[in-house]
Amino acid sequence: MAYVSWYTEIPSVPSASGMFVVRKALDHANHPQGAVISLNKIIFHCPLHPSIIGDPRPQLTKENISAFATEFYINPFSSGQVYQ
Repeated sequence: MAYVSWYTEIPSVPSASGMFVVRKALDHANHPQGAVISLNKIIFHCPLHPSIIGDPRPQLTKENISAFATEFYINPFSSGQVYQ
């Protein structure tokens, strides 16, 4: 079993950077959505890169960035499975 966080649908057109932008899927109380799923349901991982606007914040680390970032880029060049 694995916990999977849900994000908005991948747009059909990438941003100006060539990467697709997704946001955390939120429920009616503004809490992030996710679910525990069977490992055999996972096809491949999707590398997400946080969108950080403004000055860098030293308190953000790779361990906690997903709790603070609301927007993420899907980098199509970071995975052979995603690159087209």
